[in-house]
Amino acid sequence: MTILTLRRPRRAAVAAYKEAGSRTLAKELSLMEVHDCFSITEMVTYEDLMISPVGKVREDIDSGFYNLDGKLPASLMAD
Repeated sequence: MTILTLRRPRRAAVAAYKEAGSRTLAKELSLMEVHDCFSITEMVTYEDLMISPVGKVREDIDSGFYNLDGKLPASLMAD
């Protein structure tokens, strides 16, 4: 864990993957809706949910991975 990791989302992701019986749940999702109160929170959340590998989230965002027409569209819920 680092200062850029939020423990609760990581724990929730681990529990969800275990409950679903999947180690690649991210590949099985068709849409994500996450809350981001700040831009950095978006990036941290994608890593904490184990969708983007740690340190690679910017590449995923820049590649359009999370765009509406990307591999895993993400709808952000900002305050």
